[in-house]
Amino acid sequence: MCADVYVREMARSDLPRVTEIDQALSGTKRFPTWPFSFDVYWREYKPEICFVAEAGGTLEGFIVGCLVVEEHNRSILNLRHSDRPRPYSQVGWIDMIGVHPDSQHIGTGRRLVEAFCRQCSTANVAMRAVAGEDDLRLRSFLEAAGFRARAFVVYEKDAQGMGRY
Repeated sequence: MCADVYVREMARSDLPRVTEIDQALSGTKRFPTWPFSFDVYWREYKPEICFVAEAGGTLEGFIVGCLVVEEHNRSILNLRHSDRPRPYSQVGWIDMIGVHPDSQHIGTGRRLVEAFCRQCSTANVAMRAVAGEDDLRLRSFLEAAGFRARAFVVYEKDAQGMGRY
């Protein structure tokens, strides 16, 4: 059934349907990697990589993200070990992905990730996505799409807790 999924660049006219899909997934079906809705994300970040997927002539999924310049020598998380270290590199971040519940498990998400990866490959950048440790469904999906978890676990402490050990 995957052959019936068509992926194309997102158009402004797609935004209402993308928002509907996001709302359909806002509960337990989509890990909140962003603490707000798609429409707020769109207005605030104006993502540069945006694709939608259609199945049977109906828009059923979306993926959005951006290319970010990262300075590798500033963070242990971004160190690259190679013969020719580069101080700057771009990374394509998948910020949000969503497939309507009725169109899951037919290859829609996979096709969206493939389109995102082709765009990043054309720009010669690595791709990254974030998933919560307890979001086994998203982690499994990303691993099936060829993403690998990094060896580092990020810990964070709020500024209010600075005086306590």
